Amino acid sequence: MSKDKVQVANTFIDKGVILQAQKLSGSESVRIDGSFIGDIELSGYLQVGESGHIKGNLRIFYALVAGEIRGDIECQSTLHLSSKARIFGNITSERIIIDDGAIFHGFCETKTIAQLAEVKEEPTEDPVKINDRNNGMLI
Repeated sequence: MSKDKVQVANTFIDKGVILQAQKLSGSESVRIDGSFIGDIELSGYLQVGESGHIKGNLRIFYALVAGEIRGDIECQSTLHLSSKARIFGNITSERIIIDDGAIFHGFCETKTIAQLAEVKEEPTEDPVKINDRNNGMLI
């Protein structure tokens, strides 16, 4: 995270704590150094420390990740993966920073905040029909 955007977390899940919930939501900043199992929806700042583990999908505004996330991430602003981050899931974000050494397994897509707000379900054509129109060649 850049020096001009220092955030102090209002809520902590400390090292050694395992919290399981269907959903964690709120507008304040959260730091996770322990384990959280469940989905997270925050309009504040999320920080995942090196010992932090999350298993669930995230809808967040801004995040700095140094720990492990297993799930899809939708970020409205900047997602910063530090050199110790381990991400196993898809990322959709307006902006992404990946430091050297970070591990990321998944698909990444950048979108503006307006695009993130749009409905995700768009009708798609059957791939077999597309294939037939192109003489058997995939495009």
